[in-house]
Amino acid sequence: MSNTRLKHKGLALAAAAALATVGSATAAITIDFEAGGFLQSTGDYVPLGSLVATIVDTNGDGLIGGVLGKDSSLTSADALAIYTAFAGQTIAAGNTIGGDLILLTVATDNVGSPTNGTTNQGYLGANVSNVNISGLEEGALLGVFWFPELTLGSATLGDGNFQVGGINDTTSLVTFQDGDQMLLPADAEGDTLLLEIVPEWVYPELGGFSNDRLTAVSVGSFAAVPEPSAALLAFAGLALPVLRRRRH
Repeated sequence: MSNTRLKHKGLALAAAAALATVGSATAAITIDFEAGGFLQSTGDYVPLGSLVATIVDTNGDGLIGGVLGKDSSLTSADALAIYTAFAGQTIAAGNTIGGDLILLTVATDNVGSPTNGTTNQGYLGANVSNVNISGLEEGALLGVFWFPELTLGSATLGDGNFQVGGINDTTSLVTFQDGDQMLLPADAEGDTLLLEIVPEWVYPELGGFSNDRLTAVSVGSFAAVPEPSAALLAFAGLALPVLRRRRH
């Protein structure tokens, strides 16, 4: 993994240097992923080519309307909120979801995995330059979301059952090597943001992310619950014939 890391770091720094020479009008950054261990809700690794989206909190209420907060992961306790936010959405760069901007979409490629790509371990080693962050606030939360059932070519969630995982971390779990916090860096400087999401089993002596933080949540369709006013009206409608019969 170290050779791949050096290669990616060299590419990222070269891209960042090129962007820096352009000047303050660029408002663009390079995002370098060294991420892996993404799991399906079953505990299996996500399929190769699974969609991964980087989303930025653009309205200050937490990611996806507060579904994912600072230093947290999606959990089954949030299933209803997750379904409400994601069902039927197309996960593509430039779209918004829950009021937040989908900044970038990529796919797991198994580059940088501990097995050097010989076995799928849900890894992502993409290095993407010229990511436009014009008008976005420095320090805004970033979330990395993975979708085991979606690909770059098929990126719309259904209205039935689906899976989605999500994580934000601004602690030493991300920076235990040389990764950056999941916060938007200053724009217009050609910065490189290294998103290093490494499972704890890769470097047990250094720490990392536990499997529960890297496991997608499976959610299903939720029946609509009537508004209280609608329920009261329905009850009144049923009670009216009873009152009429009593009068007769």
